[in-house]
Amino acid sequence: MFQAPGAMLPYLIAFLLVSIFGEESIGREKLASTNFQYVLLNFIGLVPSCVIATLALRHSNQISKLSPIKESSEEELNGKSREALSFSVACRDSYNRRNLLGCGACWFLYDIALYGTSLNLPELLSSIFNSESSTKSLVSNIWHDMIVSSLAIPGVLVGLCSLNRIGIRKLQIYGFIVICVTSSLLAASSAYGVDDILLLVLSCLLIFSLNWGCSFSTYILPMEVFAPTIRTTFHGFSAGIGKFGGFIGGLIFSFLGEVNISLTFGICSITSLLGVWMTHSFISTTKCRTSCPRPASVGDSDAII
Repeated sequence: MFQAPGAMLPYLIAFLLVSIFGEESIGREKLASTNFQYVLLNFIGLVPSCVIATLALRHSNQISKLSPIKESSEEELNGKSREALSFSVACRDSYNRRNLLGCGACWFLYDIALYGTSLNLPELLSSIFNSESSTKSLVSNIWHDMIVSSLAIPGVLVGLCSLNRIGIRKLQIYGFIVICVTSSLLAASSAYGVDDILLLVLSCLLIFSLNWGCSFSTYILPMEVFAPTIRTTFHGFSAGIGKFGGFIGGLIFSFLGEVNISLTFGICSITSLLGVWMTHSFISTTKCRTSCPRPASVGDSDAII
């Protein structure tokens, strides 16, 4: 939910900095101003982390006052450790293996499309709004990027409203389909040089579709398909695989954007199509919804480390 406003925040901060210091306040000729803005950006980046750390510390203090911590015996600790299975033991179940592959791969594919769009969409918008002008205003570019990025907020809200009606698994499938169609149209339109208004509309639709379903379905599905005793571990593995996709997407698309921006959106459509297939073929919530079976107790050698 907060990822969508967070995507707009860099443009808002950039607009404030440009408004305060001016468009000509960066570069080697204005080294002092540039360094000050850099330090100011780092300071602003620390604010969210400090707020979260403060709230987490306050919450933990409130819990400790309500329920004082008592020391546990060695037998109790060993008994609690047996409630959670090691990763290797949990993967012996084919249901867990298939869902881990599906959740991790879909998160990986979604982050490739997300980061590929995030890196190349500003360049596409710049070419749209400045195609008839030889001068490029930094303030106008920031406004354009911020307005288009704001389409992420209604995308998330519509996705949340659709969640209970469609279901999280189907919502992810439909989300990948919409991303695939929109990316394909955007790739073809930018390649054949269609009207700028159409490119702008497709860019807005792409931002909307990226935040409509997959932005939170990739996060919710691992919590829904895995049993409580292995949910945290398998969710962490899925998230790690997904962030690796973001790294790959940022690495590849930063190069492809300079070569051919249409190729970038074409790859986004292919990865989204693969996401549809992976979700349909590997992710299933039937077993966990019907019973959420607790894994059988294992010996000390199988306890999680």
